Amino acid sequence: ASSSTLLSNRAAAYMMLGWWDQAQRDTRAALRKDPDNQRALERHGRVLLAQDQLDDALRVAADLEARLPEEQRKDIPLSIRRLRRLAGAAREPQTLEACRALLSEFGSKAELVSPLGFRLRRGGGGG
Repeated sequence: ASSSTLLSNRAAAYMMLGWWDQAQRDTRAALRKDPDNQRALERHGRVLLAQDQLDDALRVAADLEARLPEEQRKDIPLSIRRLRRLAGAAREPQTLEACRALLSEFGSKAELVSPLGFRLRRGGGGG
């Protein structure tokens, strides 16, 4: 396996542990070694989302979409749609129910205690 793949996989492990800074460091390093590593870029977007860096997460989602072959752009993968939707919706949830709906989409306990998860559990605001 390439060093980019190894770094991306280690980032995934850090993400499961909720070690967002370490995960971000490894996704950045993976992308420096191989800018075309789609998996590392997707993980980088998820890390940015968890860290409540929503504009950056949206830029990554746009970059992932732009890299899709033309014939795939009609059927954007769920992971990219989810990243774009959560980053957009998490900006300013208007109600407690909107916060709860966003939290219900988090896939792990680590995401729930991330900076974004913490803000949403407090009731939204900021971002």
